[in-house]
Formats: sequence, structure tokens, C-alpha cells
Amino acid sequence: MHLGDVIDLFAGHLAAELPAPQPRIGSDAQATRPAVVLSIVGSQETPPGVGGAPRTLAHGALALTATIDLQSPVLVFPDETVSLLSNDRTSLQLPHAPLVNADGSSVTPLGAADLSVRLNGAPFTIVAIAPAGLQLWPDRVTGKLLFGSPLPAAGTLEAIYRVGEWAVETTRFAGGLSAAIRADTAADADALARQVAGALSRTRSRRMAGLMELGACGFGAIDAAPPPTGGFVQILSWRFAVEREEPIVITGGGPIRRIDVHSGTGPEDFSIA
Repeated sequence: MHLGDVIDLFAGHLAAELPAPQPRIGSDAQATRPAVVLSIVGSQETPPGVGGAPRTLAHGALALTATIDLQSPVLVFPDETVSLLSNDRTSLQLPHAPLVNADGSSVTPLGAADLSVRLNGAPFTIVAIAPAGLQLWPDRVTGKLLFGSPLPAAGTLEAIYRVGEWAVETTRFAGGLSAAIRADTAADADALARQVAGALSRTRSRRMAGLMELGACGFGAIDAAPPPTGGFVQILSWRFAVEREEPIVITGGGPIRRIDVHSGTGPEDFSIA
């Protein structure tokens, strides 16, 4: 997590809480009016507990998405290039193993609810026997997918799958949040400022995931904004503390050494490092 993620957290909350028609919300609203321009000042990254930010293990079913260009199905490292496809193009190595079912178990064979693989948007059928045609058989232990026919020389393969164990790293930021309320008239600036203050009140801000503390500490006067922006501006401020747990998936035995997962709604995306 970085401070941009903190801005996004507050911007997303305001977008969900403010009534329509909504102002432009974020750190890049510029001269657009009405707008809520968010900024963070005096922030500090603080250890979440004794010993800094230790990694702990989480268990369950973490959904990951891998997108592979079949024209160049390789991973390039500083010291080597690793192919994800076998020479006959019928076997593909997923970045992680072992795979688990959607409920985190490993009891029943993997099915459509546990694994999704698409070639240029067209789905493969998951089977538990030797595949044929547009079928595939997943080896949950190794993370390899065996296809019923060779994959084409070009196209995009997307796989959504789940792992049952991953590391969790905790990050915490504390600092000051500032919201510059911009509007064409003083009355509009005042009305929007009060809506923002209500949306970030103690009661309504509890809905924000990872927010540990948020306290109002400033409600500025309405001033005429200088050219070229024009209009009117009012500054609101808070003190905040945010803590976020981020999953970090490390492979065991596969070609990829480490993958940092970016949290969000739905399946997690990852970047290879």
C-alpha cells in the first residue's frame, strides 16, 4: 500500500456516500467545479506492531488472474527466460501451486466453479480425465494445465484460479487528510462541504475497510479562489490512521519466484517480479 491507495480509499468512500449529482472527487480534480480535491499532508508510515511489519500466513481460497500472450508465453528474469508452454503447446504452467477449490478444500476434483480458463474469451471445459478438443485437465499439485489440443501460436489465454495459502503483509499510514471543496458559488461550496463532512463523520466512515481512526480537525472559511481557478473554495481537514493487509503469493516449485497481489474487489490481479 502507498499513499495513492489511501487517497483512493477516501475517494471511493465519498463517491459511494455523496448524493447525486456528484462532484469530481480525487487528487486530480484540478479546476473542475464542483469538486472535492483530496490531499494528504504530514503522513507517516508506522509499524503495525512490535517487530515492524511481520508477514503471517493466511489460509482459504485466494483468487488470482493470469493473462498470457500465446505469441510469447515466457517469463523473462535477469538471468534466464522461462517458457510457460511445453514444446507441443498442450501443457501450460500456472504461476502458483497447489491449486484449491473455491471453498479452499482439496477434496473434490477442480471444476468450473474453481477454475476458469478462456482462450480469446472462449471457455475451456474442465474435466477430471484425459482431455480432448476444447477440454483441459488441471493438475492441482503442480499447477499445470493439460489441454486436449495444442494451443494456437497467437491469442490471449486468461486463467482464474485459487491458491490455499499466502503471506500477508500489514502496512499502516497515519497523517492528515485535506479536502478542498470547490464550487461556483459560496452557497454551493458550503452545501458540498457539509455533505463531505457528513460522509466522513465517525458513524459513516466506519464502513471504510482498513480505517482505524478518522477525526475532524479543521473546517475552514469559504474564500474566493484566485484565478485561473475562480469560484469559491473551502478547506476541511482530518487526522487519520489506515491499516491494510496485502496478500503476497510466493510459489513453491514453479518457475515464478514471487508475485505481489494487488487487492481489490473480485479476483486478485498480480504482477510478476
